[in-house]
Amino acid sequence: MIYIRVSSDDFSVTVAVCKMVVDINICLISAIITMILNAINHCFSISKCLRVINLTCIRNFQSRNPRDPHFDRKRMLEICKPIYIPEKVPDWETCPKASKILEEKPHPYEVLLAKELKEIWDNSKMVMFYHVLSLTDKTAREVRNMFFKNDLFFYVYSPNVVKLVVQDTPFTSVQHLFESSTAFLFSPEISIDKVLKISKKTSNVILMAGIIDDIFYSRNQLQNLNEVLKRDGHQELAHLLDYLPSQITGTLDHHTKTLCHYLNEISNTKQDSKE
Repeated sequence: MIYIRVSSDDFSVTVAVCKMVVDINICLISAIITMILNAINHCFSISKCLRVINLTCIRNFQSRNPRDPHFDRKRMLEICKPIYIPEKVPDWETCPKASKILEEKPHPYEVLLAKELKEIWDNSKMVMFYHVLSLTDKTAREVRNMFFKNDLFFYVYSPNVVKLVVQDTPFTSVQHLFESSTAFLFSPEISIDKVLKISKKTSNVILMAGIIDDIFYSRNQLQNLNEVLKRDGHQELAHLLDYLPSQITGTLDHHTKTLCHYLNEISNTKQDSKE
């Protein structure tokens, strides 16, 4: 630092000298900083920095297509590869005539009707099948009321509903009856005679067959079964009880009667010879 002594009387001269000293110091500091920066730029130039960065990137670069391994290693890798069994194609896929069958889902309303029909079927002891001719609404109502008065319930369902009820049951063959317009007749009791009498009065609905006690009967078989049920059971039982004892006694006396008959013939022949 440079100190300049002046008289105390002249204060303004002292302030001016201090400002000059500060300016000189700032110039010296800026010159020193400039020299340092020039030296740094000389040692670490931009081209040298770029060269260092390029060398680093080249050393750390990994290609997406690595080079092939040598022969021994490649052979070992081929040997160690797992062997997978190919999936077998089903025979129906290789068949040129095969075709996929798409099953249509039943309508929800048909499912509800099928549940209703199944419940009525299970609670009935007798189920009859009728072929329905062309009926007006009035005639169909009269037929339904005629059966209803005799505790018989007449229903008409579509073939799709019947298919849902009958499938996977012993009565799957009943579906063939519903290829045309067919109706059901349900009864909580077995009354074949009543059904046959009413069926004679209805010309628009024709009885085809029926199911009684889980046994399928045709119309002729139903008529024969009705005749059997009409017979008086007590009279047949009395006749059977009278017939069995007489048959037993006849069987037991057969040998004795035969022996007596032979003895009589022998005695008669001896008497004839003496005479």
